[in-house]
Amino acid sequence: MSAPRRALVSVVLGSDYRRFYDAHIRPGHERFARQLGCPLHVFTRPLKSTSTVTHPHASWEKVKILEEPELARCEQLCWLDADLFVLGEPLDPFALTEEKGWLAVDDDTYGVPAQSELGRRWWYGFLPEAAWPKVVLNTGLFVVHRSHQALLRGVLDHYGGRWDQGPLSAHL
Repeated sequence: MSAPRRALVSVVLGSDYRRFYDAHIRPGHERFARQLGCPLHVFTRPLKSTSTVTHPHASWEKVKILEEPELARCEQLCWLDADLFVLGEPLDPFALTEEKGWLAVDDDTYGVPAQSELGRRWWYGFLPEAAWPKVVLNTGLFVVHRSHQALLRGVLDHYGGRWDQGPLSAHL
């Protein structure tokens, strides 16, 4: 049997959160995986990476997904934050990647200009203001293709800070 072309991926660290995830969030993730016809990989350990850079927060695990040996045969991966509730029957995120090969969600879901400005200052403060993207992305759900491995590795190796979202979405 051949390896799946695509998969959903999440990381759940810590026994307390794992119990919460299993009881409240995993059922939605599993239903979503069945709807898409692809496997769900839920790791309960940090993902493997050859990077020598360590990051202080588990949110950086998503940047390692294309280096994880268990996922090496998948062409596309959809990251789901372990606190992301999947409700109803959402659109197929893989089908939405045809134009750019990747997908991330616009973080400005309320259309509030002041909130968008605050978000840009929070997430992109590490860049000169002229380099700030016009759109803030929420990397709680994103899709990447195997061809993005160098991009993710560059973000992992060259940025620090508590959160991944600014550096990752600046490059996406």
